[in-house]
Amino acid sequence: MIVRFNDVNEFIEEIQLDLAQIDRGIVRVTKAVSLTATLPLRHLAIGATARIGDTVVRLDHFCGELWDEPAKEGSHDAKIYARAEELMKRIEIAVRASSLEVRAGIIEPGAARL
Repeated sequence: MIVRFNDVNEFIEEIQLDLAQIDRGIVRVTKAVSLTATLPLRHLAIGATARIGDTVVRLDHFCGELWDEPAKEGSHDAKIYARAEELMKRIEIAVRASSLEVRAGIIEPGAARL
């Protein structure tokens, strides 16, 4: 089963309810860029997952559209990446404050436990 969130705060609150049951004490956090139907636009999202028993708790949060500009300071794309980094940092701080480990990646549904 997957429990899916789009709000960072809701994801953090959910994993904090079951800290002792989080598989191996690991929460995975990453950025994902996907293509859109309107090239050259792309979407940037952050994702986070934790396995609690047989359930994967998952966050998918859309950060914005990337316009394929040079990533110089102050550009639209730089602001979107900065927002993604800010949200990832918020998750990392909450996870580490709960004595859990942050690692890159996403746990896919049905993935075997290590």
